[in-house]
Amino acid sequence: ELVHAPQGQDAMLHLPPGPRRRQSARQHRPGVEGLQAGQAGDRLVETELASVMGVSRTPVREALRMLENEGLVHRAPRGGGVEVVGFSTDDILELYAIREALEVLAAEYSIRNISPEEISELKELVMLSNTHMEDDDTSTFYSALNEFNQILLYSCSMPRLIKLIHDCHEYLSSLRKFSLSTMDRRKVVVREH
Repeated sequence: ELVHAPQGQDAMLHLPPGPRRRQSARQHRPGVEGLQAGQAGDRLVETELASVMGVSRTPVREALRMLENEGLVHRAPRGGGVEVVGFSTDDILELYAIREALEVLAAEYSIRNISPEEISELKELVMLSNTHMEDDDTSTFYSALNEFNQILLYSCSMPRLIKLIHDCHEYLSSLRKFSLSTMDRRKVVVREH
């Protein structure tokens, strides 16, 4: 069974200079936008993507090379371009296991580094997510959970670890929204936070 390649996400790539802070301006990972409508087996052609995105072929070629290095696309056997790769159940389980190990490590360092102000903000975000858990419009619920996770993650103050965790989250992003679509799962997530 294959799952579609993840949709594009904003990626926080590094800690900003100066004191520990979350980066407010996020950078798009180049080329991931081209996969938004892509399904496993879809062919992506450099010239077509460049035309649709309104850019030259050079950044598209670089983005496709990055996606190929990450295993999200592979060279098409005929006719040029690349094909979108899907995730098997084993791939997904592996990514969740990697993410869990990385997040445990980040949490250990966050416990050492987190400020009292950040702890207060985390408590407020848990209350906010609890308040909006049953809303039909889940945007505030998701936003509070995401902000909670960002504060906790960035308080570890380990830029390389943060990037690895963001990469895992990006791969799993489309699955995460699906898993939070049920009320029972939302309640578990709020309780865990």
